[in-house]
Amino acid sequence: VLALASSREAPDDASRLEVLRPHLAFQAGRIVGFFVLGAALGALGARLAVPTSVQAALMIGVAVVMLLLGLRLTGLSPRAAGWSPTLPAGLARRLGLAERAQRPYSDGRAAGLGALTFFLPCGFTQAVQIYALATANPLTAGVVMAVFALGTAPGLLALAGLPGLATGARRPRVLAVVGVLLVAFALVNASAALTLVGWSPSRAVAAPTAITPNVTVSGGIQT
Repeated sequence: VLALASSREAPDDASRLEVLRPHLAFQAGRIVGFFVLGAALGALGARLAVPTSVQAALMIGVAVVMLLLGLRLTGLSPRAAGWSPTLPAGLARRLGLAERAQRPYSDGRAAGLGALTFFLPCGFTQAVQIYALATANPLTAGVVMAVFALGTAPGLLALAGLPGLATGARRPRVLAVVGVLLVAFALVNASAALTLVGWSPSRAVAAPTAITPNVTVSGGIQT
């Protein structure tokens, strides 16, 4: 959300609605995408577990992107400021992506990005996804995920407004603050990923490896 907010600068005379337009598209895509993908989870009707190593790799990947975006926004490194993630030129031409990259902003792309956040390795989201999966009902699961996306939209829109509403001389300073926040988020994410695979000291309590006396298991049911 912070990266999206900082990537499109609206004119100084733009209305608040125009400034927030990319984020409204992002949230609309997120809500619809969460409903569709949530319904797919409900249709699956069986609990799936992502291997710990894969989840950690995803978290590290997200952390690296966040770190690069954060450094870019702070303006501390000219090399980082000029960086943007791209495919190799030859592959981009074959896929027809080189021309698309030159196109102006579109609401569709912002909405698609919002829908794709369904796959980000976020424990908060995954907890609701597991609940939706357990319903074993496509409609119920879709509604659960859509309501979750709707409920979290106000907070994300408030966050989006931070750099989006800063214009003129204030904008570089606001973007620098956003960059520092992104770097901090990246470090936290990377630390969590390393802890997940046991490569980093953690204060987390170890999961129990044996059944304690107050627990009974009968017929596959734990009490």
